[in-house]
Formats: sequence, structure tokens, C-alpha cells
Amino acid sequence: MAENREYQSDAQISDSEEAKEFEVTYCERFAPLLQALNSSLIVSSYSANSLLLLSSSDGENIHVSSVYVPRLLGIAINPEQNKLTFAAYGQLLHYQRLENPHQHKVLETLNKEKDVFFVPCSSTVTGFLNTHDMAYTEQGLVFVNSSFSCIATTHPERSFKPLWQPPFISELTPEDRCHLNGMAVVNGQPEFVSCFTSSDAAYSWKSELSHQGVIIRTADNLILCDGLSLPHSPRFHQGKLYFCESGAGRLWCIENPYAASKDELNITCVGEYPGFTRGLKCVGDLALMGLSRLRPAKDGSKRNTDMPILQKQEETWGGIVAVDLRSGEMVARMQFSEEVAQIYDVDLLAESVNPHIFAWDAEEVSEVYLF
Repeated sequence: MAENREYQSDAQISDSEEAKEFEVTYCERFAPLLQALNSSLIVSSYSANSLLLLSSSDGENIHVSSVYVPRLLGIAINPEQNKLTFAAYGQLLHYQRLENPHQHKVLETLNKEKDVFFVPCSSTVTGFLNTHDMAYTEQGLVFVNSSFSCIATTHPERSFKPLWQPPFISELTPEDRCHLNGMAVVNGQPEFVSCFTSSDAAYSWKSELSHQGVIIRTADNLILCDGLSLPHSPRFHQGKLYFCESGAGRLWCIENPYAASKDELNITCVGEYPGFTRGLKCVGDLALMGLSRLRPAKDGSKRNTDMPILQKQEETWGGIVAVDLRSGEMVARMQFSEEVAQIYDVDLLAESVNPHIFAWDAEEVSEVYLF
């Protein structure tokens, strides 16, 4: 288990009106872990309207910063690590890495210890598609269009171009019929997805039952798993498919996701954790996974009160855990105060221990020119 000794960092999140303080508490293993990975964590929190950056240049302390992004859900990083896209409310925000940042006069006074700079370069207005998982693929930027229950890509003249829809969805209409949310990309193609239900009725996932979730293989529309409690974040790693069963606080592994039939699948539970598991990045034998606090339904209904995690955890918390994929052991943890209650996506900026991502309206951005 993660070490008991704890450290704390203070930071701010900013919404459109004011800045709010929040605390980050982490065990002594987390900073050296980030240093060993030579990477920085980037985490989306739609409840805080923030992108969180967490890094350690010395292996002892964790630096925390945030960027205001309204209703941020999915994060996409291209393989070359020089492009970022964020799924904000009603649009996709695109960022470019600056190759020689200190050649820009307006940036000359910035902290020279920063090793990576990203600036906003364009946006794609989609309307509210409730965009969840995203990835750069052979087809360009591909994203989960939850409102229309499909996998889609961008289109220069339309809100989106549909690429795939679950076999049980009869038409594309903005009714969020199955709450399609997660997507795993394999060899540049979206191969696996997660949904809350396999129903074709408008907003059917908002029933009072949470055990209707499925994992689907897109190539042949085979439902690999069903009866899941609010699944999210399928990720293909080292030939296996991992996914979060969020309503149970679990992480699962399908050892052979390309088996010919469902009966041949080898599915194991990696472990159970003290939060709503969502957001997953696998690297080597580790999984960096988001945990969120449980919250009541916004519409006041009693839906999802049957979640297994409610029967097993007296208290849930928001943060990040590092899990040994071989044993399921939680080897490091980071906990956020209640201001950052909901985590959606988790990813890594490789070969960066002190990144800087400019806010869309940062004053410096108006004087950064790419040509």
C-alpha cells in the first residue's frame, strides 16, 4: 500500500468569476514516481472547470498549477507530444507546443525552469456534444460524441462527422441514449468503447439502475462485458484491455480482448479503490487512475443509489492513485480537497517535469506568433 507519510501543496483553481484555493495531499512515493517517469500528470476536472498540472522536478515536492477550461472532460495528446486538445463546453480547444519559447519577446521573463510551453492555436466549435474521451488517430482527432451516441471526428463545415455508433442505436439524435463515454484506441483506430446502457431510448441511462453498463468491441460490435456499474475509460495496454467500473470503484482487465467469442474472454478484477474510478493512463506495470467523490444526481432523482461502492466505502475521495497492474496494490496516492471533487481524464506529458500551459485568455497569448 501507499506510504502513510503525507505532504501537502496549496494551489488555486479559477472559474470565470473568482479564484478558489484547494489543497493537494500526497504520499511520499508520488513525487519520486513522477520524477522517475520524467513526466507530468495532466488531469481534467469538469466540476472545477480546470485542467490540473502536477509535476516534480526534484523528486521531493509536487508542483501544482491549473488552467481554467469550462466543463473540461476529455484530453487528447498526439503521439509526438506537440499537440493537445481539450473537450470544453461546446468546442474543442487546440494547443500547440512552442519549440523555442524564449525567442518570443513576450515570454522572455517567464521562469526559465519551465521545460515545455503550450499555447492555444485554434478551436473547433461543435455545439454541445457532451464530448467525453478523445484521441488522435489515423483519421485525425476522434472523439466520443455522447449527445448523439456515436464516435465522431471533426468536419470543416459541420458540427461533427459520425464514424461509428453502437448496434443498438437506431438513429443519431441529441438524446444521449446510452451515455457512450469511453474509447480505447489500438493502432490508430477506435477499437473499444464503454456505455452506461445498451438501450435505444432517450436518456435511458438516467434510470434508477446502475448495473446496465457495457464494453463493446467496435470492429464486430461484440459486447465483451455487460451488467457493469457505470463503466468508463477503456484503455488498451500491453495487449490487454483495462477499464474502470466506476460505480463499483473497480479496475478490470480483459486479458484477451480479441477473443473470438464472449465465452472465451479472460476477465479479472485488478482491484477495488476508495472512489468513483474514472480516468486512466497505463505506463509500464502502473496505472495512474482518477478517483472522484460520489455525488447525488443533479436532478434530485434516486438513480445510481444501487452502486456497489456505496455498500463498501463509507467515504470516497477525489484524487489520483498509482496502481500496480500485476497485484492491484495502490502504491502511491494523491488526494484533492473537496473543491476538486470530480476527475474525468488522466494523462501524461512525457519528458516534461515543469510544463506551462497558457490559459486561453492569457495576456501573453496575444503576442505569440507562429509562422
